[in-house]
Amino acid sequence: MDHVTTKDTTVTKATIAENINQEIGLSKEDSASIIDDILDEIKTSLAKDGMVKISSFGTFLVKKKKERPGNIPNTSEKVVKLFYTIGEVAEELRLEQHVLRFWEGQFHQIKPTKRKGRRLYDRKCIEAIKKVKYMLYDKGYTIKGVQKEFDSDIKITKDLLQELTDLRNYLTSKINNEESNEQT
Repeated sequence: MDHVTTKDTTVTKATIAENINQEIGLSKEDSASIIDDILDEIKTSLAKDGMVKISSFGTFLVKKKKERPGNIPNTSEKVVKLFYTIGEVAEELRLEQHVLRFWEGQFHQIKPTKRKGRRLYDRKCIEAIKKVKYMLYDKGYTIKGVQKEFDSDIKITKDLLQELTDLRNYLTSKINNEESNEQT
């Protein structure tokens, strides 16, 4: 996420950092660091929930892609596949089925629908499983560490929203002060 494109202009992280540097007087490095931290939190929240709402500023959503089509056996009719069996998920993610069943009990984000004793996973569950797998296998977290990370995501998002609101209020007051100074 290096830039945001609007109809009129492209805004880069460097542009935002430069504006913070000029408006507030923070060093360019500190400004860039703040922007990186904010964008990382936004990306984490978007990856987790698919949405970020910043009060009095805006709501940002991840554009949902259509589910992949499946085939009805013995026909050429296409259907959208909303749920996947434990076997399909295990194969797709290269995990054993017993690992998925164990993680169900450990992470409240992984709650497959159960029909006639069969576990059916939707895309949201699969994304949570991917995140758990990444944190455990690639990042080296423990089960408790991943649980704490999921729990802290909620607190971090709330803290980030407060920081962004405070920053917006500060910048608005600086702009208003400069405008009133220019008029006098």
